[in-house]
Formats: sequence, C-alpha cells, structure tokens
Amino acid sequence: MPVTITAGDRETSESGTWRVPKRDLITGLLVLLQREEIDICGHLPESETLIKELSNIRIKISLGGHDTYGAWREGQHDDLVLAAALACWRGTKKEPPVIGTRPLF
Repeated sequence: MPVTITAGDRETSESGTWRVPKRDLITGLLVLLQREEIDICGHLPESETLIKELSNIRIKISLGGHDTYGAWREGQHDDLVLAAALACWRGTKKEPPVIGTRPLF
C-alpha cells in the first residue's frame, strides 16, 4: 500500500496511493502505546533504538499554529518510529492490501 507522509491536515487516498499526515501517524502510535494496545518486545534487536527514538519525539506548535512532529535535536532519527507508526496505521484499514489485482491475504 503506497503511502506518502505529509504535513497535511487529513488523510486522503487517490488511485490506491494514500497521503497521511505525519501527525496522524505519530499520535496514532502514541495512543496505542498509552492504551497498552501494543507493546515493544524487549527481545527485538532494535527495541532499544525504537524506545530511544520515541523518547526523542517532540511536538512543536509554531506561533502561526502549524504543528511539526519529529526528533527534538538535529541529527536525531525517527525512522523506526515512522515504520512502527505506518504498520499500526495500516492495521486500522479494513481493506486488504492489493498488488495488481490479487489480494495479499
């Protein structure tokens, strides 16, 4: 399922490609963690890195009201956070992913 991460204010889909605000991805992941609907398995090779990236996420609101989501310092990464957030977001979709005309499951 192709996804473009945007700075927009709403999720859209056109011709099978989704445009999803980074805000929705990050907050969706954080809500699932806070509700304890998902957990980070400590046995995974990158679990410590994911926890570190999550602890570095900051939400900033500009004077004009524009929000940004990402690592709080320059040079910090949020790749694993976005990967986990995309997986959780995909889990909320009802239709199965389709490649060509054949469903994957």
